[in-house]
Amino acid sequence: MRRSRGSTLVELLAIVSIIALLMAILMTAPGRVCVQSRTLARRAPLRQHRLAMGMYFDESSSRFPDVSMEFKSASHSCVREGAG
Repeated sequence: MRRSRGSTLVELLAIVSIIALLMAILMTAPGRVCVQSRTLARRAPLRQHRLAMGMYFDESSSRFPDVSMEFKSASHSCVREGAG
C-alpha cells in the first residue's frame, strides 16, 4: 500500500502563522505613513515661517520685525483696530 504524501497539521499551522505575521507587519505600515504625513504637514508652516524670519533678519540689519505693528486686512479679521 502506497501512502500519499500530504501536509501535516503542524506544517499547515506554521504556514498560516507566517502569513499572519507578514500581514501584521504590512498592516502597521499605513498607520506609520499616516502619522508621518501629519507630522510633516504640521512642520511645513513652521519651517516656512522660520525661513521667512531668517530672510527678514538678514535683510533688515539683523533686526526682527516690530510685533506691535497692526495688520489691517480681510485675512486678519481677528485683529481689532486699536488693539495693542
